Amino acid sequence: MTRGTRYCLKTATVAVAPEEAEGHKVAITIPAGGIVEVLRTCADGERLLMVQWEGKLCEMFTEDLRERGEVVGVTSAGGRPSF
Repeated sequence: MTRGTRYCLKTATVAVAPEEAEGHKVAITIPAGGIVEVLRTCADGERLLMVQWEGKLCEMFTEDLRERGEVVGVTSAGGRPSF
């Protein structure tokens, strides 16, 4: 999955986000209709992706995003969405 690609989730999907106050990760649910942007792959290679949702950094399974997401745009190098 390409960095900067934005996806709209067709169904609610679980992601993992850092819990800032405690220093550990917690499961969150990104609702259907949520827009996530791929930032990079995680250390394990292609299995996990680092995404941004509503300003929060989260990790999602690549397969979940492929199955439940629909591409809605790509962020250009200038930080503006291009459709």
